Amino acid sequence: MLGQILSETHGIEGAAKIISGLGLLDVETFLTEEKTLEQVSGLYHPLDKQVRGYEMHMGRTEGADCARPLLELGHGPDGAISPDGRAWDAIFTVCLLMMSFARLI
Repeated sequence: MLGQILSETHGIEGAAKIISGLGLLDVETFLTEEKTLEQVSGLYHPLDKQVRGYEMHMGRTEGADCARPLLELGHGPDGAISPDGRAWDAIFTVCLLMMSFARLI
């Protein structure tokens, strides 16, 4: 939702549609039919700290701001950070990592 568009063309979350995002990140998100849930750990780049939790994926995000990933997980970079660092997002379910983030602060 923070990117340019959210494409849900498979009708997974209701009618198939492509909607405009808030435009805070230069990315586009595409939901797919395959959903994965796995335990992950990795580096949270803004604080340069290790985090762990559950990652829920149901698509992919592409675009220029992905060159600044929010996380570095076992499978590679994940998410995006705006050039000014004020907006960030990832396609995983953030609340599942909140316990790790709470310990960072």
